[in-house]
Amino acid sequence: MTFGSALGIRLRLEVVVLLHWATSHVGGLYTRNDLNGVRVFSDSAPLSREVYSPPVTSPDASTIWDIGSIEQVTWDTSSIPKAITNSKGKLVLGYVNNGTDEHLDLDHPLAEGFEITQGFVQVVVPNVKPANDYIVVLFGDSGNRSPAFTIS
Repeated sequence: MTFGSALGIRLRLEVVVLLHWATSHVGGLYTRNDLNGVRVFSDSAPLSREVYSPPVTSPDASTIWDIGSIEQVTWDTSSIPKAITNSKGKLVLGYVNNGTDEHLDLDHPLAEGFEITQGFVQVVVPNVKPANDYIVVLFGDSGNRSPAFTIS
């Protein structure tokens, strides 16, 4: 590889990075003109989408779930954006060590495929070791976890 070709590759890479930055920060959209390979800027950007991370309101620190019972998990839907990036939710059980180190059971969700905009989902409490450091994490646009609670 010659110095000139390496410089050309680097310049093309820098242009691609700049185009990516511009589309994500300016709000426009670059499209490819297949006739001559030129990328053209258009101000008709796709619909703006927002990440929605609703706070879990239940269970809370005073909650006690019994193994095998049907429980309701709730979250605050008062600030739902007009266009969220993912409206389908997934809820998983986990536990915390030292208050911050999360251990999530991603392979066995408590619920999934529900509309995150509904604000609640009912779950069956799985047969797990009783403890007071369980959490639920709500995934949709983003993950949000409950405070630690007890399963007995």
